[in-house]
Amino acid sequence: IDCRLIDHNHEIIILYCLSSIRTTRYSTMLFSKNLKSAAKQCQLGRLSFLTSKRSSSSSSASRNRQIAGRRRFYLNVDIQPLSEQTPWQATSGVGDSSATVQSPISAGVDGSNSASGVHHRIKDKSSALYVSALRHNLLPRKPLLSEPGMAVGTGNKPTEEDITWYGVTLDGRLIQTPMGQTLMVPSELLAAQIAAEWDSVENILKPTQMPCMTLTCTALDQTAAHPQILRDQLTRFVPTDTICYWADPTEDRVLHQRQEEAWRKIHDRVEKVTGVPLATVSGAQEGMMMAVRGLPHRPELVKYATDFCSSLDTWHLTALQSLAVEAKSFWLAWALMTQQYSGKDENDDLPMVFQEVADAVHASRVEEEFQISVWGVVEGQHDYDRLNTSVNVSAALLMVNSVA
Repeated sequence: IDCRLIDHNHEIIILYCLSSIRTTRYSTMLFSKNLKSAAKQCQLGRLSFLTSKRSSSSSSASRNRQIAGRRRFYLNVDIQPLSEQTPWQATSGVGDSSATVQSPISAGVDGSNSASGVHHRIKDKSSALYVSALRHNLLPRKPLLSEPGMAVGTGNKPTEEDITWYGVTLDGRLIQTPMGQTLMVPSELLAAQIAAEWDSVENILKPTQMPCMTLTCTALDQTAAHPQILRDQLTRFVPTDTICYWADPTEDRVLHQRQEEAWRKIHDRVEKVTGVPLATVSGAQEGMMMAVRGLPHRPELVKYATDFCSSLDTWHLTALQSLAVEAKSFWLAWALMTQQYSGKDENDDLPMVFQEVADAVHASRVEEEFQISVWGVVEGQHDYDRLNTSVNVSAALLMVNSVA
């Protein structure tokens, strides 16, 4: 293990286990046990850095996978229709795993929850109840807006026979997710985009440059088995939603005007669909108080948000969560997702909130862009933030538009 010691004023010691770190959506991992041990040894003056050879019991396959985690290890990338497989069958142990290649991206150490946000599957994968829940979550269905005062519907749900699942192959072998199941998506377009991400790798695998692969693995490994965790994360945005905190027009007229231009249509759309306006606050002092207490939204509005999240399939729920994280707003993410279906249903006369992806990105960054206009751009920070937001929003919308 290659270790490095960083001692800041002889107070902070950080141990990096470099050969075990993977940069994934599930976040970078630090090993607290080793950290405490290193700190103790340093205090005793006994810390030494050793480079040890791998144990002779380590298999060549294990070493190959370590290398594959850093460099491209394949020549050809393609997509393959999987007419006789479904994700819930593959998860429950049905299907041939000999024609698959392990994901070079780790989801945790030794099957543990060492990566923040990783929730591992239950052990009894073959139970009928578990497989039935996976099937319900993974079959795509279109979100359905309701009339004011009515419960949220579940959308039109296609039958299992209507869906063709696709996998991505590396040198003819189907790639697996970090949790070890065969990667399958209910859309040829989404599979082609994932394949394009793998094919674009020139030398080093960089998961941050594979947003559709990241979203798909999150959907299959996390959301499908633990949808309630994402639902809870989404509803926690509602009491502190960014688009409900406005600048005081008497204190900051320019910022308030920009918020009005970017957010007013979202507020109008929410009120037209739910029949209930969003609660808002104005000014820094009132905003700080409500950030602690939570916005006084009416119960019908909170119930709508909860029911809407519960009605979504795995793919839309994962996309909505990604959009909300980027936008710091549940309602902005909701408006962006639901407008993808505006005009496609009868009696749907809701106007478009965003004409382009750039409009949604701008709406999620109103305050940041205002500060940039005042103080200027910090190169290597603001420009990367813009780019990452644009990439992640585009990837989430591609998933939404391709699966239903």
